[in-house]
Amino acid sequence: MMPFKKNYILPTLTFSISLLLYGCSSTPVDVVGKSSASPVLKQQIIKKIESLLNLETGCSSISGVKVSDSRLIRYKNKTLRAATEVWKVSACGIEVNYPVKMGKDSKGESYFEIGPSF
Repeated sequence: MMPFKKNYILPTLTFSISLLLYGCSSTPVDVVGKSSASPVLKQQIIKKIESLLNLETGCSSISGVKVSDSRLIRYKNKTLRAATEVWKVSACGIEVNYPVKMGKDSKGESYFEIGPSF
């Protein structure tokens, strides 16, 4: 009966750690302020910012985002062409600003670009 317990503990421990890590990375972050991004696009932007923040500071635990300085770029017919925003990210006791540009490509699909932090 001992070999069974030995084989049972490792998969259970691995599964538990996986759940814990998944829970940490999937926690939604509130985005405060007026943003042109859809809820899905906001979460994609946050995931990218988490990666950049981790590279820059060693921290990827975002506690909040405040959007400011929103600027809309429109076509002559008044439809939205692109938007630029500044996302102020709070993480690990610091605040970092990221310029975010969003728009639609020729197929009508959304894209975003994140500039260097300041």
